Amino acid sequence: MPFCPSCGKEAPEEATFCRRCGERIPDLKAEGVGMEWTPPRRGLVNHVGAALSLLRAKPIIFVPEVAGVIVSMALTRLWGLVGRPTGMLDLWDEYLGRDWGVITVADGYPDIPPGFLGTLFQYMIGGFLFLIVLDIVSKLFTFATIDIARDAYLENDVDLGRSAGYVRSRIGLFIVAAFVGLLVQATFVLIPLSILFFVVLVVEDTGIRESLSKGFKLGIENFGTVTGLMALWIISYILFDMAPYVSEVARAIPGVILYVALIDLHYQSER
Repeated sequence: MPFCPSCGKEAPEEATFCRRCGERIPDLKAEGVGMEWTPPRRGLVNHVGAALSLLRAKPIIFVPEVAGVIVSMALTRLWGLVGRPTGMLDLWDEYLGRDWGVITVADGYPDIPPGFLGTLFQYMIGGFLFLIVLDIVSKLFTFATIDIARDAYLENDVDLGRSAGYVRSRIGLFIVAAFVGLLVQATFVLIPLSILFFVVLVVEDTGIRESLSKGFKLGIENFGTVTGLMALWIISYILFDMAPYVSEVARAIPGVILYVALIDLHYQSER
C-alpha cells in the first residue's frame, strides 16, 4: 500500500494524487520501489502543515474547544457573582471599609477584625476547588475536540453529537484523567507529557496508565518535534491573547492546532 510522500496518508494502489493534500503519489513500481514503502519521518513543519490542512477542510473541529472556553467564561462570571473569589481585596473592603481610612507606612496596619482570617481561608479554599472544577470541565471539552479531530483525520464521519456521546460514555475515566493531567501540569516541565497523555487516551481508547506510558514514550522519541510544537503553541497563545475583544475565545485556536498536530505525530509514529 503506497503512502503520500507529503502527509503520509495511505492511498489506494491505483491512486495518482493524495485525497487529503493533493500531492502527487509516485508510481512506486515504475520507480523500482517495493509497495511496502515506508514514508520518511516527518518533522515539525509537516505536522503543523497537516494540522492546518485538516482544520481548513474541517473547521468544525474548533467547535468543542471554543464551546469549552465559553462555558468556562460563563462559570467564571457566575463564580464572580456568587463566590466573590478575589480574596483579600474583597475581604479588605468588606471588613475594613472606609472606617479604617488609608493605610500608610507611618500609620502601620490596623488590627485584623474577628473572623477576617477564617473567612479569607474559606474563600481561598473555595477558589482553589473552583479552579480544579473549572479545569476538569475544560478538559472534557478538550477530549471532545481530540475525538472529533481523530475522526476527521481518519476521514470518518464528523459528528458533534457522536463526540459528545463518546465523552459521556467515558465521563468517569475522563474526569480522573483530567485530574491526573492537572497534577502532571503542576510540574510545568511535564506539560507536553500531559497533552500527549490526553491525545493517546482518546486516539487509542485506552486506559490512564497505558496512555501515560505511551504518551511519555512518544514524547521522548520525538522530543525535538514535541518541544518545537509546544514553543509554537506558547508563542501563538501569547499572540492570540493580544486580540482585542475576542482574546479569550481566540486563545483556543493554538490549542486545537497543537492537538491535531500531535494526532498526526502519533499516527505517523505508528507506521
